[in-house]
Formats: sequence, structure tokens, C-alpha cells
Amino acid sequence: FPRKSQLVIFAIWFLCILSSLAITLVLYPQQILTPARGSSVKLSCETNYDYKKCGLLHVVWHNTSSQNDDKITELTDPKKYLTAVNETVNEGNRRRRQVVTEILNLRPKDNGRYQCQAKCNNGEEARGHFITITVRGGTVMIKQFLKLSISLSLLGILKLWEKATSIVNFIW
Repeated sequence: FPRKSQLVIFAIWFLCILSSLAITLVLYPQQILTPARGSSVKLSCETNYDYKKCGLLHVVWHNTSSQNDDKITELTDPKKYLTAVNETVNEGNRRRRQVVTEILNLRPKDNGRYQCQAKCNNGEEARGHFITITVRGGTVMIKQFLKLSISLSLLGILKLWEKATSIVNFIW
């Protein structure tokens, strides 16, 4: 049986061969994130591609489980998302592009599965793993707060009503 170090070397060799054959690769780890409501989170995606075979490359993060639509939504709204792109030239025609998209002011509607997609000018595309986001401090806490506020408001109105009726009763 091969040793662990031999398996690691084989895996690295295999990935090098695969990346040299593939026109486009999308790389990042699968994750489950649980950020707090109102905070932000950064999604980072690395693509390696052959510029001559691919041509222009479009790389963007998607929400694949949008609660508003039954379709995949690109994260491009500048009021909600901040995206930075960095590209370097590797050996030959290979390039490495990193796309980091920050989701600002997280809300429960941002819960879902996110995926990075790279699409070449020639039509070839590659996608990465899913990243799941579950925002902490969501709607349950808000509902409880609203119930408490409404209860306190009603209690205050009832106390005012009691005072008003006792004043009215006193006057009559």
C-alpha cells in the first residue's frame, strides 16, 4: 500500500495534469457559514484558465437558492455586493483570476446556497462547490421583539385608557 506522502504527491501531480488539460477550473473549499445579521461575509473564488482557448472569461458569484425568484441570481448589485478581481499570468497561456465578493449588511433573505461560475467566451463553463450561508439572529428574534413592543404598547394604551376613564368617571 502506498504511504500517505506518496498519495499526496500523486494528488498534486494529478491536479497539475488536470489543470494543464482543462480550459477552466474553479477552485475553493465547500463551506457552511453562519454570520450574524447586519455583518458582512466574503466569498472567494479562484479560477485557472487557458487564455488562448477560453478567450474572455466572466467570473461571478451566484445565489442558487434565491428566495425572491426561482432562478439563479448573479451577485452584481453594487448597493449589496462589493466585488474585487485580481488576475495574474502564469506559465504559457495559463492565467489565475481571483474574485472576492463581499455580501454587505446580511439579512435572513441572504440565506441560501452560493456558487462561483466561470464562463469562457467559447461557451465552456466551470462551477465550484456550494457555500451555504445561514444568517444568525434572523426573523424569530425580530418577531419576538415586535410581539414584546406591541404588548408593551398595548399595555401603555390600556393604562392611558384606565386613567382617561377614571378621570371621566370622576368628572361625571
